[in-house]
Amino acid sequence: MTALRKDLIREIKNSKNRFLSIAILIALAVAFLSGLKATAPDMKNTGDEYLDKQQLMDIQVLSTLGLTKDDIKALGAQDNIERAVGAYCIDAWAGDLVAKAYSITDGMNLLTVTSGRMPESLPYDRSDRDSPPPDPPRPDPLPSVPRFSPSIP
Repeated sequence: MTALRKDLIREIKNSKNRFLSIAILIALAVAFLSGLKATAPDMKNTGDEYLDKQQLMDIQVLSTLGLTKDDIKALGAQDNIERAVGAYCIDAWAGDLVAKAYSITDGMNLLTVTSGRMPESLPYDRSDRDSPPPDPPRPDPLPSVPRFSPSIP
């Protein structure tokens, strides 16, 4: 036996608790890493299946002036595009909260109702088709935004 090997065995015998702690940490790290390596492909496949089932869009084309029906048809006519659908979105501000609302599209970006039910009709009665729908309530004007200047101590 070489001197190095004798010294190694002597160190392990004199500090059994330290050696055991390091061995347990290494075993936990190996188990954690192998779990992550085995789980990652399953998580990717599950997410991909969900996105396909919900028919979520792969790309979103935005325009500051809006897109016409002809623009949407031209996008749909491109190679490798299965379907092009027009939709509306709005950024809504209410107090300290900001929300992005999207219109509901047919056959794309399907919704999943987790509780309750989807609305069956518009919030106003449209039996009288001659009268226009009521105006939506106007939001309060936006308050002025305070200006901040850096304070130098």
